[in-house]
Amino acid sequence: MSPRAPKRTKKSPPSPAERRRYPRLPAKGLIALIAGQLVDVLEVSATGITVAKRFTVGTTPITFTLYPCSGGRLDLNAGIRATGIVVHEEENLVGLRFEPATLALVKFVAAHMP
Repeated sequence: MSPRAPKRTKKSPPSPAERRRYPRLPAKGLIALIAGQLVDVLEVSATGITVAKRFTVGTTPITFTLYPCSGGRLDLNAGIRATGIVVHEEENLVGLRFEPATLALVKFVAAHMP
């Protein structure tokens, strides 16, 4: 007699606080150039970023460049261009979802996660 396969259980739906597929983590050394303004990247995930709102949010998608920053210096030779859709906006914050989240972009962002 062969052993029985374990019963499959349904996964309970995520709570509203954990609705994201990929967690947001504090950004480590990233600056974004959006609409001619350098803005701090506050949080990163595999699918998007949260930035300080120092620019006028117009129509989406928004094209921007992410640069690594270390010791207060931008590495302009190591930037990566991306496109994002505004998914959240507050008085001082803007959440952008990468559109598309390319492999190169996800690898770049992952290198700047704690």
